[in-house]
Amino acid sequence: MNIFKDSKINWRYSLIVVVLGLVVGGLIWYQWWQGKPGDEAVEEKASDFSFIASPLIQKIAVGDTASYDAEITFLNNFNSTNIDLWVKGEPAGITATYAPDSLSHQGVSVLTVQGDGTEEPGTYTFTIGATAEGITHTQNVTLIISRDPDFKISVSPRTQAVAAGGTTFYEVTVTSINGFSDVVTLSVSGVPDGVSGSFNPNPLVPTETSILTIPTSAVILQGQYSLLITGASGANLHSVEAMLNVTAPGSAWTISRIGTTGSKNNAVRVGPARNDGVNRVYVGTVTTGRVIEFSWDGTQWGSPIDIGGSPIGEEIHNMTIGPGRNDGILRIYAASTDSNLYELTYTGSGWAQTTVGVPSADAFHAVVGSGRNDGVNRLYASRGTGVWEYTWTGTDWSSVFVGKVSRGVAHGMVLGDGRDDGRNHLYVASTGNGVYEGIFTDGVWSLTRMGDSGDIRNVGVGVGRSDGIRRVYAALLKGGRIRELTWNGSSWKSSELTDYVGTKLVHAYVLSGRGDGVQRVYTSGANGNSYEFTWDGSSWTTYTLGGGVGYMYGFHFGEGRNDDVVRLYGASFNTQVYEYTWSAP
Repeated sequence: MNIFKDSKINWRYSLIVVVLGLVVGGLIWYQWWQGKPGDEAVEEKASDFSFIASPLIQKIAVGDTASYDAEITFLNNFNSTNIDLWVKGEPAGITATYAPDSLSHQGVSVLTVQGDGTEEPGTYTFTIGATAEGITHTQNVTLIISRDPDFKISVSPRTQAVAAGGTTFYEVTVTSINGFSDVVTLSVSGVPDGVSGSFNPNPLVPTETSILTIPTSAVILQGQYSLLITGASGANLHSVEAMLNVTAPGSAWTISRIGTTGSKNNAVRVGPARNDGVNRVYVGTVTTGRVIEFSWDGTQWGSPIDIGGSPIGEEIHNMTIGPGRNDGILRIYAASTDSNLYELTYTGSGWAQTTVGVPSADAFHAVVGSGRNDGVNRLYASRGTGVWEYTWTGTDWSSVFVGKVSRGVAHGMVLGDGRDDGRNHLYVASTGNGVYEGIFTDGVWSLTRMGDSGDIRNVGVGVGRSDGIRRVYAALLKGGRIRELTWNGSSWKSSELTDYVGTKLVHAYVLSGRGDGVQRVYTSGANGNSYEFTWDGSSWTTYTLGGGVGYMYGFHFGEGRNDDVVRLYGASFNTQVYEYTWSAP
């Protein structure tokens, strides 16, 4: 027997067994580690969208109307340009309609329910939903139909700011339901210590409006106060919330209501559109698709005047005022979701309306200016995913395709010197992947991304830091932030002004809103508030101006009262149009 040989074989056999054992053990351990609780592999979330209805409960009289906001928000890079909205199970006698009837991007559609007078009183739950790219989401909402006399209460504006020592006002409206005519007594709670609010008139009989006056003292504690305004009449008791922001003594933004369009609002512009040197305020509506004119007569705002719009009542999404025909005559250009771009011209005795370009997709915005830097004013419009340039030839419009965005739709636009190079460029907000820049060179337009991302609704250009350098500012819808884009000579640098302010943001304007020569950035939000951002040399500070109840989608600025004072103007989903004025000490 060769003991050495046998030992060598045994040694090799043992080594093989050990190696195989280690391999098998390693595999078993790896499988356990991969599947052990609380440490699963991170999976990429699927693209989707959310569908939220607000409010969930509405109460109406027989034959009355109510509305719900249906809001679509894209998640995880979801994208669609055709979101179908629908209703199922509404009560007999109720007609339900969306405006707009479908969405080509994330946003809000208004569902209006209208009774025909035959509906039976009761509490009804029905389903509203949205379908896009094969995905469907639904939500149940409730409609209470009643024949019982009652009232409802509302407040405007929803938020007011006042400097300590100053006085502010709210309009509280008590509306009759089913012929309710009993006396309603109003009260308010939540005011700062040492302050009492007073109503005039109080009590009142619906439908009637009372002015809530809140005076403050110079020593009042600064901060934000949640007010609860209550109306009581016998067993009927209803309340509405409002906010009061108390700031440092001496100066503050004050808000007043200039009127109502009777419809939810999506756009506002300020300018002398009648070419008479008089500035007026123009508002585009959502549910009726009209352009409404407001004029200041020196003491008060006049009644709203309907000057044109969509013949089929599709929303006016945004608009501009300018000499689009390059003839020195200002006109209004209103972009509608009925796919038309409307040109409204004041003739001296009334308004004439025509259309520009060939309808191809929902029209979202328009801007007028010398985009080619040749001194010729042209008209630019965003339609669906594309951007178009229109030039008036003297007899008709010629069109040139500027370019398109790769995700979402082309939304808000601005012409300006965003590179601070002395030339105009076209800046386009996309709802899918950030801001685009359009440049005309050697007879050709190019439209390229600026390197950022996200759902951008509108853009502005200006010296936001008051340092003499022009930059591009963009309102980030989902993130609730204002983005600053700076050209460094070879590329764009992106940063954000502030942390999330608590709501989706829509606009980005740069101006000296306080009339002190300091350029600031202004925006409006989905919560009805407007915001001001100031660069102090090292960081940004945020100031909440206040605002209305509904989505403040329309926002602009100008000398609306023709008194050499620049004010901000907001058009809200709550049908109201607001004016913001800075009061200096």
